Amino acid sequence: EILDWQRSPIQKMGVGSIVTERLSLLHRRETAVCHAGAPTRAQRSDGTSERGHRHPFENSRRDVLLELTTLGVLGSSLVSAATVPVPAARADEAAGEAASAATPGGKVPRVGFLEISVDRKPFGRIEVEVFSDPNVKVGEQRFLDLCKEIQGVGYKRGKISRLLDSYIQGGALTNLSYTADGRTAITGGLTAELLEEELDRSTRRHDVAGLVSLNVRPKKDMETKDMLKAIDGKLVNVTQTFGMPPNGTEFSITTGPAPDLDGINLIVGRVIAGMDVVEALQQLPKVKNNQNSAFFKAGKMAKDRRADVAELGFDRPFSTALVFDCGIKI
Repeated sequence: EILDWQRSPIQKMGVGSIVTERLSLLHRRETAVCHAGAPTRAQRSDGTSERGHRHPFENSRRDVLLELTTLGVLGSSLVSAATVPVPAARADEAAGEAASAATPGGKVPRVGFLEISVDRKPFGRIEVEVFSDPNVKVGEQRFLDLCKEIQGVGYKRGKISRLLDSYIQGGALTNLSYTADGRTAITGGLTAELLEEELDRSTRRHDVAGLVSLNVRPKKDMETKDMLKAIDGKLVNVTQTFGMPPNGTEFSITTGPAPDLDGINLIVGRVIAGMDVVEALQQLPKVKNNQNSAFFKAGKMAKDRRADVAELGFDRPFSTALVFDCGIKI
């Protein structure tokens, strides 16, 4: 009935066939549900069942109305008024679908995916299931949040930055908040402090291929240097730290045992699909690692900043490898 009420003024105002087709499709879907069976739970006038949940088709109806409002076809008051109840049979059906998707143990798998591109061409998809380890709750949810792209913060458009012999790295973020107050909706907050606590409690090791972990601690001690700085007309001795500590966003995916990640990376899950994509990424041409070069070693001993800059480029792919899309697998 509400769709008939919408359709009359829409056609009078000359809306295109695309919008009319959308409304017609939604009408047919709701009609099919209405004829599927009688309601199994009492309905309230506000569109909720006795359990207090809104029905899925109510959101679909509101989405169509919001689109029409954006086009200037309907007033915003009509959107808020369009909240009529739909049959409870559909709500029961949705609950049944969720139950059937659960694992034999009764837990719904929590799987994030990363769509990879190389030089703007689709390269493959990597699916990661978190372990549901009670000792790593923050780290696991943090990884899923970054896959969801909450408030514009996530792995989307992030680079695959390094290709090492036993793992690949990528996804490091420099900013975890784009809000005016500087807060973040990502689990764990702006720093890796809570992840460090979980790392101390975790007993997992990077001993097989396909493990996914978040960088929590720096691989080596942060370099510091004392220097004089003028503050309020006085020379004050201050300690400057070079580099940024990890913030718990950069992920690593192992292609074999990687003991050098133990103690610095928190293991949160494993690859369940797309391991071939990880191995193909590892084989991309990359910058040669010259850490064993005599010139590089001399530069490091002399604390030459050029050696530090060169080190940052080691093992980086020549091609542009990106996470062009990411999300949670439903």
